[in-house]
Amino acid sequence: MLQYTFDEKMISIQERASQQDTTYVIEVKSEEMRARLKQVRQFFDENRDYTDVMFYSRENGTYEAIVREDMKNAFLIHAFRFQCLTSLRWA
Repeated sequence: MLQYTFDEKMISIQERASQQDTTYVIEVKSEEMRARLKQVRQFFDENRDYTDVMFYSRENGTYEAIVREDMKNAFLIHAFRFQCLTSLRWA
């Protein structure tokens, strides 16, 4: 299982897990972080598996990412890669 941290001044992440997927509710607090999150979204939008990570924009400016359970680690790794997360470690 991966554990992560993030800069609370730049982003807020809430996680809700179920047996089949994990939902991340993401609030970005700067345009720089919005650009980083868009890179994560673009990475998953461009692959051939359309159901691995599904992104939704909400009316209140937050984002929702629904991540299939078998893709959770890949999602977190790419969020770290594009600097949405500040640390990532195995627990």
